[in-house]
Amino acid sequence: MINVEEVQTYDSLYLQTADGLVPQTSRVKMVVPFKHIAEDGSITSISFGQMLVEDGQGLTFIVDKGVPEEYYKMLVDTSGLVPKLVVKDGETLVGQLTPEEQNIVELEQQLLIAKAKYNNEQITVRESGLLE
Repeated sequence: MINVEEVQTYDSLYLQTADGLVPQTSRVKMVVPFKHIAEDGSITSISFGQMLVEDGQGLTFIVDKGVPEEYYKMLVDTSGLVPKLVVKDGETLVGQLTPEEQNIVELEQQLLIAKAKYNNEQITVRESGLLE
Protein backbone atom coordinates (compact mmCIF):
# COMPACT_ATOMS: atom_id res chain seq x y z
CA MET A 1 0.00 0.00 0.00
CA ILE A 2 1.58 3.27 -1.17
CA ASN A 3 -0.42 5.81 0.84
CA VAL A 4 0.65 6.14 4.46
CA GLU A 5 -1.48 9.10 5.60
CA GLU A 6 -3.37 7.58 8.51
CA VAL A 7 -6.80 8.82 9.58
CA GLN A 8 -6.83 10.05 13.21
CA THR A 9 -8.65 7.49 15.37
CA TYR A 10 -9.23 7.37 19.12
CA ASP A 11 -9.45 4.68 21.78
CA SER A 12 -12.67 6.04 23.28
CA LEU A 13 -15.62 8.39 22.85
CA TYR A 14 -14.53 9.85 26.20
CA LEU A 15 -11.61 11.85 27.53
CA GLN A 16 -10.07 10.27 30.65
CA THR A 17 -9.43 12.90 33.33
CA ALA A 18 -8.52 12.76 37.00
CA ASP A 19 -12.21 13.45 37.70
CA GLY A 20 -13.53 10.67 35.49
CA LEU A 21 -14.65 10.28 31.91
CA VAL A 22 -15.84 13.30 29.93
CA PRO A 23 -17.86 12.73 26.72
CA GLN A 24 -16.12 13.95 23.59
CA THR A 25 -18.98 15.19 21.42
CA SER A 26 -16.56 15.78 18.55
CA ARG A 27 -16.08 12.00 18.16
CA VAL A 28 -18.32 9.31 16.68
CA LYS A 29 -18.18 5.56 16.09
CA MET A 30 -17.69 4.51 12.48
CA VAL A 31 -18.50 0.87 11.73
CA VAL A 32 -17.26 -0.72 8.52
CA PRO A 33 -18.92 -4.13 7.98
CA PHE A 34 -16.49 -6.74 6.68
CA LYS A 35 -18.77 -7.38 3.69
CA HIS A 36 -18.37 -3.70 2.69
CA ILE A 37 -14.58 -3.76 2.46
CA ALA A 38 -13.38 -4.42 -1.10
CA GLU A 39 -10.32 -6.51 -1.83
CA ASP A 40 -8.21 -3.36 -2.34
CA GLY A 41 -9.37 -1.97 1.03
CA SER A 42 -11.93 0.45 -0.41
CA ILE A 43 -15.01 1.01 1.73
CA THR A 44 -18.40 0.67 0.04
CA SER A 45 -20.71 1.39 2.99
CA ILE A 46 -20.57 2.36 6.68
CA SER A 47 -22.71 3.15 9.72
CA PHE A 48 -21.85 5.88 12.20
CA GLY A 49 -23.07 7.70 15.30
CA GLN A 50 -22.42 8.24 19.01
CA MET A 51 -24.87 5.61 20.27
CA LEU A 52 -24.41 3.17 17.41
CA VAL A 53 -24.95 -0.52 18.15
CA GLU A 54 -23.10 -2.79 15.75
CA ASP A 55 -25.24 -5.21 13.77
CA GLY A 56 -23.01 -7.94 12.41
CA GLN A 57 -19.27 -8.31 12.13
CA GLY A 58 -17.03 -5.46 11.10
CA LEU A 59 -14.42 -2.97 12.19
CA THR A 60 -15.24 -0.12 14.56
CA PHE A 61 -13.21 3.08 14.48
CA ILE A 62 -13.70 6.15 16.67
CA VAL A 63 -13.12 9.22 14.52
CA ASP A 64 -13.81 12.96 14.42
CA LYS A 65 -17.31 14.09 13.39
CA GLY A 66 -17.39 14.73 9.66
CA VAL A 67 -14.94 11.94 8.82
CA PRO A 68 -17.54 9.18 8.27
CA GLU A 69 -19.25 11.18 5.52
CA GLU A 70 -15.99 10.96 3.57
CA TYR A 71 -15.61 7.17 3.85
CA TYR A 72 -15.24 6.88 0.06
CA LYS A 73 -11.89 8.74 0.39
CA MET A 74 -10.48 6.09 2.73
CA LEU A 75 -9.12 2.56 2.65
CA VAL A 76 -8.94 -0.06 5.38
CA ASP A 77 -5.28 -1.09 5.76
CA THR A 78 -5.00 -4.60 7.18
CA SER A 79 -1.28 -5.02 6.53
CA GLY A 80 -0.36 -4.59 10.21
CA LEU A 81 -1.43 -6.25 13.42
CA VAL A 82 -4.25 -3.73 13.95
CA PRO A 83 -6.42 -2.56 11.02
CA LYS A 84 -6.31 1.19 10.40
CA LEU A 85 -7.93 3.77 8.17
CA VAL A 86 -5.76 5.53 5.60
CA VAL A 87 -6.54 8.27 3.10
CA LYS A 88 -6.53 7.20 -0.56
CA ASP A 89 -3.79 8.64 -2.76
CA GLY A 90 -4.79 12.05 -4.10
CA GLU A 91 -7.60 12.52 -1.55
CA THR A 92 -7.84 14.92 1.40
CA LEU A 93 -10.22 14.64 4.35
CA VAL A 94 -12.07 17.85 5.09
CA GLY A 95 -13.96 16.59 8.17
CA GLN A 96 -10.93 15.54 10.21
CA LEU A 97 -9.85 17.91 12.98
CA THR A 98 -6.40 19.39 12.63
CA PRO A 99 -4.04 18.91 15.60
CA GLU A 100 -4.69 22.56 16.53
CA GLU A 101 -8.49 22.08 16.42
CA GLN A 102 -8.19 18.90 18.49
CA ASN A 103 -6.10 20.80 21.04
CA ILE A 104 -8.81 23.48 21.25
CA VAL A 105 -11.52 20.85 21.83
CA GLU A 106 -9.45 19.25 24.61
CA LEU A 107 -8.77 22.64 26.24
CA GLU A 108 -12.49 23.49 26.10
CA GLN A 109 -13.24 20.18 27.82
CA GLN A 110 -10.67 20.90 30.53
CA LEU A 111 -12.24 24.34 31.07
CA LEU A 112 -15.68 22.74 31.47
CA ILE A 113 -14.29 20.31 34.03
CA ALA A 114 -12.61 23.12 35.97
CA LYS A 115 -15.78 25.25 35.95
CA ALA A 116 -17.91 22.31 37.11
CA LYS A 117 -15.48 21.54 39.93
CA TYR A 118 -15.39 25.21 40.96
CA ASN A 119 -19.20 25.39 40.99
CA ASN A 120 -19.50 21.90 42.52
CA GLU A 121 -21.66 20.72 39.60
CA GLN A 122 -21.92 17.68 37.35
CA ILE A 123 -20.85 18.03 33.73
CA THR A 124 -23.45 17.14 31.12
CA VAL A 125 -22.97 16.88 27.38
CA ARG A 126 -25.89 19.18 26.59
CA GLU A 127 -24.52 21.98 28.80
CA SER A 128 -21.06 21.69 27.29
CA GLY A 129 -22.04 23.71 24.22
CA LEU A 130 -19.93 21.37 22.09
CA LEU A 131 -22.87 19.52 20.55
CA GLU A 132 -23.45 20.64 16.99
